[in-house]
Amino acid sequence: MIRKITLALSLVLVTYAAILAGGVGKPDSWIVDDKGETAFVDYIALWGAGRLALQGRPAAAYDWQAHADAMSEGLGRQAQKFPFPYPPTFLALMAPIAALPYLQSLLVWCLGTLALYLFTLGSIVGRWEGAVWLGAMIVTLANIVAGQNGFLTAALVGGGLLLLPQRPVLAGVLIGLLSYKPHLGLLIPIALAAGGHWRAFASAAATVIVTALAATALFGIEPWYAFVDNLGRFGAEVAAERFMVTNKLQSAYGFLATLGAPKGVAMAAQAALTLSLVGLTALVWRSATPYPVKAAFLATAAVLVSPYVFIYDLTLLAIAQAFLLRHWLEPRGLGQGAAATQHPPHIPASPSSAALEPANEIGFTRREAIVLLAINTVIVSMMSITLPMGFLGSLLMLAATMNVAWPWIWPHWIRQPLAAH
Repeated sequence: MIRKITLALSLVLVTYAAILAGGVGKPDSWIVDDKGETAFVDYIALWGAGRLALQGRPAAAYDWQAHADAMSEGLGRQAQKFPFPYPPTFLALMAPIAALPYLQSLLVWCLGTLALYLFTLGSIVGRWEGAVWLGAMIVTLANIVAGQNGFLTAALVGGGLLLLPQRPVLAGVLIGLLSYKPHLGLLIPIALAAGGHWRAFASAAATVIVTALAATALFGIEPWYAFVDNLGRFGAEVAAERFMVTNKLQSAYGFLATLGAPKGVAMAAQAALTLSLVGLTALVWRSATPYPVKAAFLATAAVLVSPYVFIYDLTLLAIAQAFLLRHWLEPRGLGQGAAATQHPPHIPASPSSAALEPANEIGFTRREAIVLLAINTVIVSMMSITLPMGFLGSLLMLAATMNVAWPWIWPHWIRQPLAAH
């Protein structure tokens, strides 16, 4: 069974490669379009900002016209205005890669971050096939087509959570590097505090400060002022739908607004979900829930907590599924770590309903396989349905994770002390 699943999903990855290769020279290609011109994808915004930093004009990355001019230079034709919304710390990462010509830089970026992403997935699952199983998610193709940073984001979150129990200081460094996308890391400090991971908490905070100071030393203070001003303008443009992105936002806000709900109602629903996730994060991470399940919950909640989430950010759901797979594999003696083998203290250790289901040679049951298939089917459906179906997929993932975690949470969570790490 394991070979059949791995082979089938390997064919999916091969199909992705064929789609990318076959699209070259056609309209909406990710490299060269049907007119022989360099295609416009999201990565050009990152490359253009990096070029401005190399030219000694880092603050110009937040000047929409100067940034558009830099992108036009890379494309060899006029580019549309496409804001660079990341802090100056991200400029420090993009500048070296932007020293390459645009197409070479795009390939290095995509292949390099994809390798980090797949390595992280395999490491979390505990076997190399995990990289194939979860790399076959549709978000892999979507991230490559856009040339976006979803692979890097997922690798930092996944790597940080994987290292947290044994190497908290290094885990904190990886988590701190996520500061270029702070809206996806809002719940991480709550989780670290609730779980008593204070060394990682301190390491992450120190990393944020050190990288900010390093960026300031490299570029000066002006880019920070420009960045703050740019955020206000960017938010206003998104709210006014001048970028026409609402139906692309894979969040509660994006889903409800796309259905026609008033913006105020959609944002109120998003705020209510965000507050609920804050409480759930503290609840789950303070409990005796097995660590892989805690990590799966946090990676999923990170997607749901912000209104500003795009399809390429759904790579975090692959990280969540990797941790859930790790947990499902471990009780059958196929993974590592004794923590996940513990049975909920208030439930008898006799065979559970899940254990009575036929388990395949991979280790998880048919029911668990159906859960993952359902989640990914919902996400794939966004390719044909003009709704942010990634939001529904995230909700399903959250429900699946809470279903696994709940026996360890209730009613013993109140008595669990904060652990010191």
